[in-house]
Amino acid sequence: SHNMNAIEQLCRRVILLESGVVNIDSCDVRTVVTRYLSGAGGEENASVWVNEGARFQNEYFRPTRMAVVDGNGNAMRMPVRNDDDVWVEIEGEVERADPALTIGYGIFDERGQLLYWTYQTDQPEANWPVIKRGIVRLKSKVPNHMLNEGTFRLEFLASLHFRTWLLEPGVSSPHIVLTIQGGLSDSPYWMAKRPGVLAPVITWQEARDGVSR
Repeated sequence: SHNMNAIEQLCRRVILLESGVVNIDSCDVRTVVTRYLSGAGGEENASVWVNEGARFQNEYFRPTRMAVVDGNGNAMRMPVRNDDDVWVEIEGEVERADPALTIGYGIFDERGQLLYWTYQTDQPEANWPVIKRGIVRLKSKVPNHMLNEGTFRLEFLASLHFRTWLLEPGVSSPHIVLTIQGGLSDSPYWMAKRPGVLAPVITWQEARDGVSR
């Protein structure tokens, strides 16, 4: 299940598997869930994933790397600010080009709730990145002033559209962690995390005689 809140409410015992091996077997459900959400090995700075060995082999798209990077492509240490320029960069190998290939990521909050997922095919088709045989490198900017403070799980997604999953969320998706802290707003009245998952800076105007000014 992706619903970590439900797991915390319903389960009295949890087992954490890593690479098919039991890493934790505990009745401390909250602690294990937190470790699971924070990334491989429970490292808070697990903002880079690299495919080691022969995992996820297929001819359409074999993922090799996923990372949270800055505008220059350098891996970012966590936490980052809400107003930082943050990019999600993904890499992989294509042996057989297929027009149905979709590549992207999904982002989940600390409770396992899906906030959004995105593919390289979100825009009009004329604007899609061209994917050919060989090495594929794509990046997508996380909108500034959107996420609240907290730790978020980014899952690597890939599929043949409406045909089959190559990297299925919650089943076979590698993941990285994005931690947001600070940079919420320039307002002196907004100095700490507010309720809610999102933290957009909304523009307000004075309205007079039914007209926004």
